Order: sequence, then structure tokens, then C-alpha cells
Amino acid sequence: MSEQTQMGPSTEEITPTMPPAARRVALRLLGAPVIYSVYFLIAYFLVEIGCGLGFLQGRVAGMPALTAAVLALTVVALAAILAQGLPGYRQWRRARVGARDETGGDTQRFASGVGVWLTLLFLLVTLLTGIAEVVLSRCRWA
Repeated sequence: MSEQTQMGPSTEEITPTMPPAARRVALRLLGAPVIYSVYFLIAYFLVEIGCGLGFLQGRVAGMPALTAAVLALTVVALAAILAQGLPGYRQWRRARVGARDETGGDTQRFASGVGVWLTLLFLLVTLLTGIAEVVLSRCRWA
């Protein structure tokens, strides 16, 4: 009875391995939402700290420093979303014109298309969030 019996599959047997192409598609699907989420949290934190503690109260280029900081962050976020979305767009274009085969070409084409649309959606949402910073007045909740 000194032998130990294994009750289920080993860790190596149940650990899924994702092919590199599928990993790239997954990163392109999640890239824009993750970048926007990080952007929004940092922008929200900047505005809260700026308004609550009086941080960034000066002026830069004729606009409040807080507005300039959030707009600079918006430009960085837009560039990051574009940079992660362009390879997905190219992959989607190649998959659209490529022949359908039995290796999951339809699935990859669909996932790439969804990634392109998510990139466009989060580009728009990021842009609108940045525009709201210019149009809406901050620090006037009291």
C-alpha cells in the first residue's frame, strides 16, 4: 500500500498549449480593451489627484496642466491601440483573401475581424473620453 495512485490526469496532460497564431489572435482581441482600461484608470486617477490635492494646477500651452496631461495620455493610448490593431487588420485582410482550409481559417478570419472591430470601437471610445476632458469642466463637484 506504499504505492500512491494518481486520482486524475497529471498537470502536463491538462495544461492546454495554445498555438502561436491563436495566441496572436487572442492578444489582438484583448489588446484594445486592456489599453483603454489602463488609460481610463490612469486618467481618472490623474483627475482625482489633480482636483483633490491641487496637483497639476498650472497652465501648459494655454490650457490647464491637468487637461494637457490627460490629452497627452489620450494621444499615447490612441497610438498604442493603433499599434496593436494594425497587425490584426493586416492579418484579417490576408485571411479574407486567402483560401479557406481545414486548419481553422474561418475561425481565425472571424476572430481577426472581431479584433479589428474592437480596435475601432476602443479607438472611438478613447477619443471621446479625451474630447470630454476638453469640453467638460473638472473639479467643480463641491
